[in-house]
Amino acid sequence: LDPELVLRAAARLAAEISSPPNAAGRRAQYFRIAEAGANLVADSDDTGATIVGEAIPISEHPMIAAVVASDAPVNGAIDIAACGPELQRLLMTLHITHAAYVPIHLDGSLHGVLVASGRGEAVPADLFERLKTLGNLTELALANAVAHQRLEEEASTDALTGLANRREFERAIMRLPIRRPYAFFAADIDGLKDVNDTFGHGAGDELIIAVATALSSVVRRGDTVARTGGDEFAILMLDATPDTASNLALRIQAAVAATTLPTGRADVSIGVCTSTGGEPELIREVADDALYAAKTTGGAKTVIRDLRSEVHGDVLNGE
Repeated sequence: LDPELVLRAAARLAAEISSPPNAAGRRAQYFRIAEAGANLVADSDDTGATIVGEAIPISEHPMIAAVVASDAPVNGAIDIAACGPELQRLLMTLHITHAAYVPIHLDGSLHGVLVASGRGEAVPADLFERLKTLGNLTELALANAVAHQRLEEEASTDALTGLANRREFERAIMRLPIRRPYAFFAADIDGLKDVNDTFGHGAGDELIIAVATALSSVVRRGDTVARTGGDEFAILMLDATPDTASNLALRIQAAVAATTLPTGRADVSIGVCTSTGGEPELIREVADDALYAAKTTGGAKTVIRDLRSEVHGDVLNGE
């Protein structure tokens, strides 16, 4: 169900089935075709060598270029003199002299090329036929894996912003370790209704997307940011303290305020609650209450509350 694992398995099987029993150094690869380049994303070699991550211009790889042009399998000796300098270096380093190339399609378009290489001898015709059959099976497996991945993304992603949706955010809450400190941010866009009423819902959607982009630009890797409602966002900040939560809130306010839109400046109100761990329902309630306090004091503000402190209600201007 993982497209990357499908491609790795295809390369491994191609190396196994496309080489004669006594062939030295079986090798197979999968090149992902992207615009003018062939990017190596899977590599199987009996010697253990790997060049995953290499990118070769299609114009410098005549046999892959032939597959792309004809959309048909190719098998034969490699004319090293016709290859680009980087490919020449790789072929000589790996001692590859022959190869068979099978196009792999996804959604009706060329996705990549499955390659079985030979060192000193060609891939025999009968094994080339087996490689083409493997190509057909790879297409089916890849289509299934990508379809599954898309369904998973749709189930966990907000369609408008690309952020996590409410369902995925609830999962993130459930995965929290009991004693791990964290902060819960509840945020609302200020004035979204006025934008919708004055400029239309298309402009309102642009405002929502802009705010989502601003949030994503400042949260740390590993934290979860989600759109949980029309103008509502939530952030789960791990290993948070009141100081780190305050710093993130200031970065959010600055990033949102710096957003340029035809409808004017964007602002958000934020309520935050920090905790040493546990009690997610209580923390969310406190954050929601803090958000209400931020909105009722004029918006474009953050109110931070900490369950570890008796002092509540620190207010930070969003300006």
